[in-house]
Amino acid sequence: MNPFTLTTAVAKAFYLMTKRAKKFGEPVNWTNEETQKFLEQLPQNPLMLNRFALAVNNKTGTIFYQYNVEKFIEMHKKFTLEAYFRLIHLDYLEEYIKWGNMAYHYNIVMQGTLAPMQQSYRITIPLKMLGGYWWVLQESYPLQMDADNNMVVHINIYTILSRFNPKQKIPLVGDFWVNDHLEYELTQDLHKKIALQRSFILTKEQSRIINALNENSDLTNAEIAEKLDKKKNTIDIQNKQILARARDAFGSQYFTTIKDVVTFLQEMNYFQEHFYKSEDEW
Repeated sequence: MNPFTLTTAVAKAFYLMTKRAKKFGEPVNWTNEETQKFLEQLPQNPLMLNRFALAVNNKTGTIFYQYNVEKFIEMHKKFTLEAYFRLIHLDYLEEYIKWGNMAYHYNIVMQGTLAPMQQSYRITIPLKMLGGYWWVLQESYPLQMDADNNMVVHINIYTILSRFNPKQKIPLVGDFWVNDHLEYELTQDLHKKIALQRSFILTKEQSRIINALNENSDLTNAEIAEKLDKKKNTIDIQNKQILARARDAFGSQYFTTIKDVVTFLQEMNYFQEHFYKSEDEW
């Protein structure tokens, strides 16, 4: 991954996080006072002795609390979320963002049951530490929810596991846990969604439609039909099929129209990187 792509990946992670959270309300569970008390007591927990933690405000995309970070990570200035993303090994950053993006989708699925420090999303990633890259377990917990139980703030707790060997390509795998027990059904569904995302494949004609909308998002179905020399009814049917595939692959909460799909693919750098193939190219 070159520096431009790295910058793009980091910008993408910020955009996706803050886009979802911009309509969230102020935290009510826990309150700011309850959260502050929890964070003040966290260093007294003996289990945190050889761990570090970051608390993130999802609305602003900022780290507002950190514990033990300087013990493990070289810090030349204020530690930001952007700096954190840049610590993830470049070969794994895009994959990490995809898993995180899908995990946020499941926060919506679990929205009615989310409670502070009760559920967690866990993934092991290669992170640059003081002594080079290490495999580190990241456990992400909801910390504060708004009145609609949207996760406004979360905390990541990190545990150092083992040395990272760049010669061994190990895929990232995320899991959901509830009260320290694996949530099997949600985890299986998450893995299925990731697999579908990797295999989001369009036909050649469907690819032509989204490419046309990428070039001009104001096109109507009739104008697309004229541009591609197709009947409008054909475009209507193809659009419904694209919408169904996108909902299966990326989560239904993102898309109402085909233009929502194109906007999302633009955000995911689809058109620049040609990340997916069409069925006709296999």
